[in-house]
Amino acid sequence: MYHTLSISTLPVPAPDETWVLLESARPDRENRYSYVFRAPVREILLERPEEAESFLGTLEDLRGRYWLAGYLTFELAYALEPKLHACIPSRDGPLAWFGVFEKPHIFDHRTGTWSPEPPDTQSTLRTDAVAGDMSATAVEYSPGISPGEYAAAVSEIQNWLREGETYQVNFTFPGTCRSPLPPFELYSRLREAQRVPYSAFLQHGDRTLLSLSPELFFRVEGNAITTRPMKGTAPRGRSTREDGRRRRGLRRDPKNRAENLMIVDLLRNDLGRVCTAGSVRVPHLFRVEAHRTLLQMTSTITGTLDDHWTLPSLLHGLYPCGSVTGAPKLHTLELIAGIETGPRGVYCGAIGFTAPDGRCTFNVPIRTLERHAGERDWRFHTGSGVVYGADAGMEWRECLGKTAFLTTPTPTFELLETLRLDGTGITHADAHRRRLAASARYWDFEFDRKGWERLIGTLREHAENRPQMVRILLDRGGRLRWERMPLEDAATTTPTVRLNPEAVDPENPYLYHKTTWRPWYEQTMARIRAGDIFDEIYINSRGELTEGARTNLFVRLEGALVTPPVECGLLPGILREALLRGGECRERVLRPGDLERAEAIYCGNSVRGLVRVNCVGPQLSSEAGPAHGHNKKL
Repeated sequence: MYHTLSISTLPVPAPDETWVLLESARPDRENRYSYVFRAPVREILLERPEEAESFLGTLEDLRGRYWLAGYLTFELAYALEPKLHACIPSRDGPLAWFGVFEKPHIFDHRTGTWSPEPPDTQSTLRTDAVAGDMSATAVEYSPGISPGEYAAAVSEIQNWLREGETYQVNFTFPGTCRSPLPPFELYSRLREAQRVPYSAFLQHGDRTLLSLSPELFFRVEGNAITTRPMKGTAPRGRSTREDGRRRRGLRRDPKNRAENLMIVDLLRNDLGRVCTAGSVRVPHLFRVEAHRTLLQMTSTITGTLDDHWTLPSLLHGLYPCGSVTGAPKLHTLELIAGIETGPRGVYCGAIGFTAPDGRCTFNVPIRTLERHAGERDWRFHTGSGVVYGADAGMEWRECLGKTAFLTTPTPTFELLETLRLDGTGITHADAHRRRLAASARYWDFEFDRKGWERLIGTLREHAENRPQMVRILLDRGGRLRWERMPLEDAATTTPTVRLNPEAVDPENPYLYHKTTWRPWYEQTMARIRAGDIFDEIYINSRGELTEGARTNLFVRLEGALVTPPVECGLLPGILREALLRGGECRERVLRPGDLERAEAIYCGNSVRGLVRVNCVGPQLSSEAGPAHGHNKKL
């Protein structure tokens, strides 16, 4: 299990402080460390394209003695090719910047410890600034071009494709983001919405960068080099099961496979320029990664560098990453300069570090915000790879989908399982574990099965003959805790439920997972706790019945027990799944009018079992109506 770096423990950079955070906000075996760089001994800027070789030479001279951390803009690609100097658009900042550091503060996500010590924490973010009001996490985003302008550009690119000028063009466009939050607080909120292995907060001079990039440009360890281009995008599903279907669809989609394979071939050729003969391999092709709002397809290319490799030789051979240009690279760079409306800046360039022992890691800074001192708005580019046959409308929607992490509020919550504990043990313990583990995968929570088993063992030691309800909660870092309370006695009369007239949105992914964040059910739960009602049955925006606030719905129609499909917008309850697997009920779309025709109505969960209920309240018809005095006993 890996520890997550707590942003609230880090110092807040002073406005005039040079400060670099390179964070593995989604740590794993490859991305075990995060780095904080402060107080550089020197800063190196590249401002003129004709000085690019001198700049790279300085980096090479220093990288064996110091840590270097900084960025390369996309426009550096034109500076590295003298014949492309004329293509460099006007800009308001350096082509590249690096700080030179004695040593960073290094956080080991495996052990949860700092080396040599944690950064000074005299001024840190308030805890509520990191995990506070979810409404403050949203950013106002405005694209810099209209859908019509975008379609016209795609049409021009497709003319080039038909004429054989290029095989693929990564076309991007600028936008603006506005947020009331200070830069480091905004970074802390966005990294909750977009936890990725290559995120960065970088501040120097008058420039601030926030990068939430999931894409590795290259990593060097010893003589081994790895690059992992990202090409192919699909929206996330609402549940683990739906995610699986969309993963398979993305992996099999001819357009996305063609885009990905074209870039793999380009990067194999690029690596072939800097690696020893015959060493370039593609160990992983068409792998799909899940991020907060998107599925992304990646492939991995590896190679072996010779013993005398240099940073300038790597950048001349690889820069920029082929996934953000197209193929063939140099000519496509010329085409991009002619069709895009301004510089990309750090977007699609590289952010990373080099260590004195030769290690280095650089991301491709997609999902990146950039702002200069005195500016109110952040700059944010987005784009996609345009190939022959691409649909401009679909490409436009894909581009906007890549901005969703900016504008989608991200609440702080825990995953939750509610179990029945009595003298016979715990009901459906394995099914609860599987559901919790599936939701942990979906939401990118740590989950330790051994920790779960230990907790279940502890609960069994506390079993009593009187039934108890146990709540097991899991936080993002993998910490489990539990609460227990007596289970109320079964009602001596048939419990009452009613329809709730407020529609739920079946596209809301939180409906499909048991979490502590369910604001749409709060008023119902208050009425349940007050003893006013056993539950309330909800209806989705399509007029279909879904579930209760604490139970699944079951209806007996024509002698058969039926329950709404999960896709209507409901939790896959443990009791519900057991009844479906056992053939005791089946799925069917239900509407309010079906309750009038029902021979019996039940609400059930794994704690209380299947409970027959009366339905009172709003009129039972094909659509939800206003609450008034209809009462039907079933």
